[in-house]
Amino acid sequence: MQFWDTLALTAEGAIKVLRANSPKPARVKKRINRNPNVSQQGSLSSWCSAEQVNNALSAGWTLVSPAKATRCTPRVEGRRKVTALAGISDGSFYAFPMNLADFDASKTALGLVDISSFANGT
Repeated sequence: MQFWDTLALTAEGAIKVLRANSPKPARVKKRINRNPNVSQQGSLSSWCSAEQVNNALSAGWTLVSPAKATRCTPRVEGRRKVTALAGISDGSFYAFPMNLADFDASKTALGLVDISSFANGT
């Protein structure tokens, strides 16, 4: 599941993200026992807040995967994709990437909104 599958903008402009695969914090790992037996844990792996990544690395943790950012794509000439928004019954919006040509051809019939309208305050 991608970020686009679950981003919703409320009518007040706040962002809520549910069950998203992105954004994601960094993932770190630390070996706690080099030769564990069946009843011992060999390593520990966890998410790490952005503020603590450097401290964790200094404390012997290893970066497994860096933080994963997200992007909402506004309407920009020359780009093929735009972030489209479809209204949901609770007043929030479902966001997803869409080809610009498809968005232009179907936005009125489907009631889709361009993410740029939120950035411009409309």
